[in-house]
Amino acid sequence: MKCNRKRTVFDLLSVYTCEGCKHQRKDELIVIGNQVIAIYYLSDNCPHLSTDNDYLVLKSKKLSLLFKDAIIYNKQIMFFFFEEFKLEKHYELFEKIMDDGLSIQVISMK
Repeated sequence: MKCNRKRTVFDLLSVYTCEGCKHQRKDELIVIGNQVIAIYYLSDNCPHLSTDNDYLVLKSKKLSLLFKDAIIYNKQIMFFFFEEFKLEKHYELFEKIMDDGLSIQVISMK
């Protein structure tokens, strides 16, 4: 991971990205038949950067778009908002929701 490496004069103008970082979280889309479990992460989960959770909730354009999506399709999806999300903890709940014919939209802070 190059992001926490000490810079020298020779790489002063180099730009490091989070591409390939093991801590980076990308949005997930799990398709099961006609239903979908969509998991969206608001932060990148980087241990080297501090994130302000209040800013993520108040100023996030991604969150605003996901809320609008949840409102428009409220009869077709079940919306969840978690501070920290682990899919393994919610298998039974999600199975029952999907048996009722609903898709699931999850937004996680971490």
